[in-house]
Amino acid sequence: MRKRYWRLVDCSFNMERWPVTRILAYIGTRYEETNQLCLDAAKLHHRLKPHIFSNAIQAYRTGFPYPMTPLPLAYPKDPDVYGLATAERRSYEWLIGESLLAAPLYGDDYPTANSRDIYLPAGKWMDYNTGTLYEGLRTLKAFDIPIEKTPLFVGGTGFLVEQENGQLFGRIYPINPKSETTFWHEDGKTKSSISIDIKDWDKLSIVEESSGKAVEYEFVRHAYQFVLEPGKDYRIR
Repeated sequence: MRKRYWRLVDCSFNMERWPVTRILAYIGTRYEETNQLCLDAAKLHHRLKPHIFSNAIQAYRTGFPYPMTPLPLAYPKDPDVYGLATAERRSYEWLIGESLLAAPLYGDDYPTANSRDIYLPAGKWMDYNTGTLYEGLRTLKAFDIPIEKTPLFVGGTGFLVEQENGQLFGRIYPINPKSETTFWHEDGKTKSSISIDIKDWDKLSIVEESSGKAVEYEFVRHAYQFVLEPGKDYRIR
């Protein structure tokens, strides 16, 4: 099961095809629980797919590994990002684009381990699941990672694009009041430019650039969320 939750933050996510005898030996009588955990992992990957795919297109266009960026490449001057993925520490971490940090529990002890030390680079970071805020340049010691959780932290630009029920949503987390980012649609050609310059989070406004019309939004799962139309540019103030 840990492997499923590790793979959900990988652009090559798959469930693999194990022989039935191996599956039964692995899950024993916990079929329903295992089935639900696999389904939840698949759903989360599907929700994040636009963000992952957009960064895969960025990687194709630039040669930079946006979907799975090693921290030493993103923060070369931070000495604490080196030596995380050792056999002793097992802190496997990477960035997915400029706004999401993945820190799945992995290593030869993952069937029994329940926590890891997680390092957060410079900046403000929010736990994707709980909304808890952390200041960077610190290590979260023995961070609790139950089997149903892959630690994800929103930081950087603070902007994600997710999908649900066939609809794309732009999501602005109250982390970085000033940033610029580009979202690439799955056709690899259509893009949306997002300009963020927020003076007051309590008076946030979103405008679609070409029409100048205000865009409605709501606060959902720790972020300000609005319907994003591919090819439209947005100004968030």
